[in-house]
Amino acid sequence: MRPWSLQATFVDIERDIEKVENVVAFYGRKEWKRNDIFLGDCRYKS
Repeated sequence: MRPWSLQATFVDIERDIEKVENVVAFYGRKEWKRNDIFLGDCRYKS
């Protein structure tokens, strides 16, 4: 395997990792918002 080919492979892997991190962060924020709404509803009802 040539060095430039190996470097391109690592760039692709890093790009894929960034995509996964963005998706995880997006769903994490979504989940936190849902929990905040749920906790807020509980506080107002009690």
